Amino acid sequence: MSRHTKLTHIPRSGHPVIDWIFGQFVQVLTRETTIIRRTRRLTNPDDPHRRVIRGLMDPLAGPSGRTIHIFINPAKDANRDRDEEVETLIHELAHVVMERALERDILRLERTLAKEFTVHQRRFLKAFLPRHTVKRYPMVRGGVRPVSL
Repeated sequence: MSRHTKLTHIPRSGHPVIDWIFGQFVQVLTRETTIIRRTRRLTNPDDPHRRVIRGLMDPLAGPSGRTIHIFINPAKDANRDRDEEVETLIHELAHVVMERALERDILRLERTLAKEFTVHQRRFLKAFLPRHTVKRYPMVRGGVRPVSL
């Protein structure tokens, strides 16, 4: 998927609120400062038991502090298939767009959007997921707490 896709060519669902949220997600995805990586063995950095998580969003990574890193766990015990990875991407993008929302609100929104997005909108989001997996584990720096699922 080209990062320079015109927003007039994005798929629509017909529902104004769903389309607005989808447009916000596409704007975040097309920014040069958004990086999406598939990383195996993704664990919660705040959990002393190091439990496996589906995804992780680090909003303050990078030297300038303005880069958004989204990590998706491709392991079968976290996300069974690419469709579940899209749901995880929806969850992490909701954290970016609605940064002050509580985790339970983000989970509700994720469930609603997963049902309301059309097949074309899901395919559009799936195109932003990389096919390759990186081995480098995301590092937590200076007390920065990434938002995890």
